[in-house]
Amino acid sequence: MEAVRFPANPEKGTQKYRLESEVYIETSDFSLEEQKGFFGLMPGQPVILRYGPTVRIVDVVKNQAGGIERVRVESIPFEKKTKVIHWISKAHAMPVEIRLYGQLLTEIDVKEASKNSGKNWLEYMNPEALVIKNKSAFVWNLHKDAKVLDRFQFERVGYFAVDSDSTEGNLIFNRIVELKEPTEKKGVVVAPAKPKAAPKQAAAKAPVATSAVPVYSPNAKPEDIALLEAHKLKLVAMKAEKAAKADIDAAVVELKRLKELCGEVPPQKKK
Repeated sequence: MEAVRFPANPEKGTQKYRLESEVYIETSDFSLEEQKGFFGLMPGQPVILRYGPTVRIVDVVKNQAGGIERVRVESIPFEKKTKVIHWISKAHAMPVEIRLYGQLLTEIDVKEASKNSGKNWLEYMNPEALVIKNKSAFVWNLHKDAKVLDRFQFERVGYFAVDSDSTEGNLIFNRIVELKEPTEKKGVVVAPAKPKAAPKQAAAKAPVATSAVPVYSPNAKPEDIALLEAHKLKLVAMKAEKAAKADIDAAVVELKRLKELCGEVPPQKKK
């Protein structure tokens, strides 16, 4: 079947996918029991395989341990308001490593949290700041020749770039931008707004406005900025894990290149 490569820009061309008798779907897109508000495949609720047919469950095959081994489905006529899920033909799937970078810390204001709790700031490191899916994820083998820093949108998942650790036959994708989701879902605690200080006397000097975050060139691409921020997290993780000096040095060089690419201006120090 043929599908556009960029749904928002169909003029950029199409790509062909082959639907075989066995396909992979996301675990989160299947439910063995009916659930209110669930949009995936479940008994009594068919789904559309993106760009493909509408299917419904015929049978669920379990293994000796009681786990689900496979789900048998059949094609049915198109139905309105049917939800769409993505898929990969098993015969054309390629196992890859996925590195999911997330929030580095579990508190917005770690200094304040440490002061109030008496805890070391390292205790606020997010254990899920880097989650690695080693060969437990699959992409279409159309991407087997992807190069370092090539970028892709994995639909309904986020934006990813090929990591420099990739080798022939062993692709590694870093998440550089995740889809928007509630802050509480990420396990990040939002610091409460601090009360405004009482206005100073007229004779007092007004505080100098400062920038709390880096500023980038107006010509910088959003995906390059996202890649830069992801690389910063990666470098922090490498140092925390005491990676080899040569690897850290190489990461520092790459960070410098990305900063120059984005025209980053470091945050100003408070005066």
